[in-house]
Amino acid sequence: MRYPVTSRPSSTGTSDDPQETLADWVRDRAGELTEQYALKDAGFEPQTHVPTGLPRLDAAGLLEPAIATVILGHEGDGKSALGLAFAMGAARAGLNVDYHTPEDPRKLVADRVLAAAVGESAAKLRRLRVDGAGLRMAAAVRDSDWTQRVRAYDGRLNAAQICSLIEKNRPGLVVVDYAQVLAGADESDAERVLAKAVWDFNEAAKTTGAAVVLLSQVRTQVKERGRRLFDNWKQRNNGPITAESVEGYRPLPGDGQWAPNALGQKPRAVLSWFRPHLWMRQHGSNVEDDVAELKIIKSNYGPGAQVLKLRWHGPTTTITDPKDV
Repeated sequence: MRYPVTSRPSSTGTSDDPQETLADWVRDRAGELTEQYALKDAGFEPQTHVPTGLPRLDAAGLLEPAIATVILGHEGDGKSALGLAFAMGAARAGLNVDYHTPEDPRKLVADRVLAAAVGESAAKLRRLRVDGAGLRMAAAVRDSDWTQRVRAYDGRLNAAQICSLIEKNRPGLVVVDYAQVLAGADESDAERVLAKAVWDFNEAAKTTGAAVVLLSQVRTQVKERGRRLFDNWKQRNNGPITAESVEGYRPLPGDGQWAPNALGQKPRAVLSWFRPHLWMRQHGSNVEDDVAELKIIKSNYGPGAQVLKLRWHGPTTTITDPKDV
């Protein structure tokens, strides 16, 4: 049985009390951990992280509460699907979620949820090409009670406004899809704006105990780097295209679009989202595009560097965690 963690203010908040010492922090934290161990010994399962709903990621300790995490990924690689999967996993575990998607129309976001629930392509569903769609969607709505724990926002809010909502709502998870929308249209000022945004998200996470996830696109230079490294690989290898040949396309910490330093250095954790088979196919391979990888490339407090492999299903843009990946 899962038992949600209730963080004490002294554990996740800040204090301006000049009389407070490190001993106070240690004593408070020891008491909190002692309570959690007692719950575990009693047969409960305290939530030591924000559940993602994906066993492989949960086993690794993602997502870490009380910090801001940036996830880097190419445009069209499925970052939004990952953010929605995180929202679903946390909500199904009983946590409240704030979900910000200022770019996508709400109908298309809803289509993703319905398509995943009925096991059909979202495009096929909205083109009215799904047999028995009415009954199947009615069942999907009944089975999607987790959506009631997700506050959905489609307005173009800035970081300060989002942080105000975090303070007001006190969610367990916040998903912001995506960073570049916060920067507005002025690319020349994006580094400064996004550096402040990540700083503010870190502070809001620290104060409330929420896990804040900020999705980010990557620079166009990443594709140029990937192509260059692929060409170098091809000169040395005459065999079939492998995952190694497209490794140059994988996003790195400094690859955030418009604001590489802000999105690579300011967050407490940085993850890289990558579908290697997609890039292999773009170079002529006939491999099935069914694998996605989430690489932990920076983690100040959570799990160490590693690549977590997942199953990707393109038609329904769903992510699963089978043992055979």
